Amino acid sequence: MSILKTEAIVLRTHPYHESSSIVKLFTQKHGLATVIAKGARRIKSPFRGNLETFNQIEVIYYYKSTRDIQTLSSSELKRSFFKNIDDLEKLFIPYLIIELVEKIPTSEDDAEPVYNLIVDTFSSMETHPEHAELCLIKFLIEFSQLHGYKVEIIKCKNCGKKLKIAYFDTKSGECYCEECCYMVDDFIMISEKMINLINSLSKYPVTKETKYESKSDEIKTIEFLLKWLFFNIDIKLELKSFKVFSMISKRIGEAK
Repeated sequence: MSILKTEAIVLRTHPYHESSSIVKLFTQKHGLATVIAKGARRIKSPFRGNLETFNQIEVIYYYKSTRDIQTLSSSELKRSFFKNIDDLEKLFIPYLIIELVEKIPTSEDDAEPVYNLIVDTFSSMETHPEHAELCLIKFLIEFSQLHGYKVEIIKCKNCGKKLKIAYFDTKSGECYCEECCYMVDDFIMISEKMINLINSLSKYPVTKETKYESKSDEIKTIEFLLKWLFFNIDIKLELKSFKVFSMISKRIGEAK
């Protein structure tokens, strides 16, 4: 048995028996970890208030390779993200990130850069809540790259023409131009604005000066980046948080 100390982001917490909690963490040093916090729901528990979703904490836990659930020894709260967000639409964006990192495997070697990316993205979302969608787009670009798949929309797979508008084939993972898109049955159209947005966020951080594209373009860009990632890592996922976020965004757009 080993004693491990690391920073972590709380992904989910579930009640266990009368007074304990099962906590899913993404740790800085080891990636995903599931721990039991014994007595965490007691009023005087030292864990109380530390194990809420989106919290950044420092933990010490006992690790045994033969166990799926490790035992949490202590936790110290470093920062609580999104405590003051009352916009349901915006809150589903960090939930999407949590769902993504929980379901897509990250090697221990990549744990620290992915952890730092999560923390940096959450910090940007709190600093620029009006640009939460752009922060998510930047996260998806960098998350894909950390998993070995850089997002590149350069030339048509068929004719080699430089792409101003692209048609992403969800079956082959390739991009085609307007003249060659007839070859594709199921595609996502990527507009010139979307390509420029992806290229810009690949290089620069999100700031208050970052150009704000249309809401529909941002949602389409997020959808494309998710499909790009799922295709390349060869995994079939349907993120519940993205479905709800898209539905809420669409209704808000229709109401305006």
